[in-house]
Amino acid sequence: MLTPIFRVFEASLIGRWKH
Repeated sequence: MLTPIFRVFEASLIGRWKH
């Protein structure tokens, strides 16, 4: 089960990684 919060958390990490 993937919650929206998890999606945002992962997106934030990837966003910072792909900065």
